[in-house]
Amino acid sequence: MIITISEKKVRKELAEAQARLQEYGERRTDLEGIGRCLHWLKDPQGVDYFRRAAQVAPDPRGPDAGNAIWMGTIWGFAGEPTKATKRLQQAYQIATQQASTGGLHGYIHLIKTCVLLGYDAEAQTHVATLHARGDQVPELEALGILAQARQNQQIGLAQAAVDRLATLIRRERWQLSATRAPTPWDWYEIALRLAKDLGADIPEEALP
Repeated sequence: MIITISEKKVRKELAEAQARLQEYGERRTDLEGIGRCLHWLKDPQGVDYFRRAAQVAPDPRGPDAGNAIWMGTIWGFAGEPTKATKRLQQAYQIATQQASTGGLHGYIHLIKTCVLLGYDAEAQTHVATLHARGDQVPELEALGILAQARQNQQIGLAQAAVDRLATLIRRERWQLSATRAPTPWDWYEIALRLAKDLGADIPEEALP
């Protein structure tokens, strides 16, 4: 299931984010929202907005896996892979400790970080652990399939991950400009690119 991207809708979200930026000044969320819209419009200026979003972000008061994942994702969009990896490794260490106590949020952060860092086998193990104890989170279930598809290079699983993420985006009405990365749109893009790389018929206009 491929989502048809409406340029008109994306430009509407872009205008709304730009209006907030004009009213409230440079805030991480508004800068990220603008960057996301420009990213899907294939506008290279989006990179600059992601970089500005990362630069104005406040420092967390203590260990915060969610914030580290957010910042790692933003730095990735900003074209700064070294900074992105540094933040994601921080998130991995914090989330590993949190998950060791059995907390769901720790596992959520850990699974997301594993997928972003390419630790696909570990991501699948953690998803299976949650599944076995009855914690079935649709987004994480899709990430488990994505990790398996990437590890085994299976086009069918990649397409299944695309379908699940597209369904999630539509059911929960996620906007492209939604912030606090990674959002389902980020996972959808990763899955879509994987499916295309494995030979799926994915039109260029479906990708940012």
